[in-house]
Amino acid sequence: MFRTLRILTAVVATGLASAVIAAAPAAATENEYLRQLEPKYPFLSRQQLLDEAYRVCQAVDSGMISSDAATMVQKDLSASVALSVDLVSTAIVQLGC
Repeated sequence: MFRTLRILTAVVATGLASAVIAAAPAAATENEYLRQLEPKYPFLSRQQLLDEAYRVCQAVDSGMISSDAATMVQKDLSASVALSVDLVSTAIVQLGC
């Protein structure tokens, strides 16, 4: 359990660091968020991606740490760790949460 949590935390931290480094200085937008995620996850609708992103933003803005937000996404969407981390890091960077 603790090993899984440490791995998840490391993956989230790495994903966030990569996303921040790669982020363009332009304003965060839904379109950019969707542009980055839709090709990777065609089985999720635009609405699912946006709903979950804003749920992540609300949670993070309320003090939830990103690894817990990734776990939330994993449960909400029955998603893999990789998808969850990608969605959380992209939401934080592109939507400015």
